[in-house]
Order: sequence, then C-alpha cells, then structure tokens
Amino acid sequence: MKAIHQRVAPGHQLLDEASLLASLARPMQGGFGRPEFYPTAVEKAAALLHSLARTQPFSDGNKRIAWASCVTFLRQNDMTISPQITQDEVVKFVLEIANNLYEAEDVALRLLEWVL
Repeated sequence: MKAIHQRVAPGHQLLDEASLLASLARPMQGGFGRPEFYPTAVEKAAALLHSLARTQPFSDGNKRIAWASCVTFLRQNDMTISPQITQDEVVKFVLEIANNLYEAEDVALRLLEWVL
C-alpha cells in the first residue's frame, strides 16, 4: 500500500491508520456463519476499492489510491481492466463510489463487466 500511495499521491500523509487497516482487512472478512463475505477476487477487489474510496484515510489522492489498489489486486489475480474502459468512465465510477452511490456488491458487478 505504501508503494501505491507514494506512486499515486506522493507527499500526502496518512490521516487515519485505523481506517486504512480496516479497508485493507475488509476483503478477507467473514462472519455470521460465512467464511468469507467476498469469496471471489473481483468481490475482494470491489470491497477494497469501495472501502478506500469511502473512508479516505489519506490527506489527498484517496480515490486514485483506491482505484490503483483495485487494479493492482486484480493484476495479482491475473485479471486486468478492459482497455476499452476510458479514464472518464473510471473517474466517474470512483467519484460515485466515494459519494456513496454504490455498495460493494454493485462495485463488484461493474468490475465484472470491465475485467478481462
């Protein structure tokens, strides 16, 4: 995460370590009889993107960090975002997530449409 933060928003500070740690842990959470709330890689990426975009633990660059983290997680799981998806589409989507227009499940559905 530090490498992504330094690449995407260098010089900006971590404001809320607890929020960052909770966002990083969310994809692996389970409970209420379920071993995992987010069993697939796309669902885990969506939970990470949703949490980082919503909690905004850094002083700046939170939405960029959220998207870069999502893309990095997908790449680590042998998936990429389609090159047909424009930067404008990504910006609009991440802004909508940050403005609480989507739940993590909705984010996962969109990522499923976009992932290769």
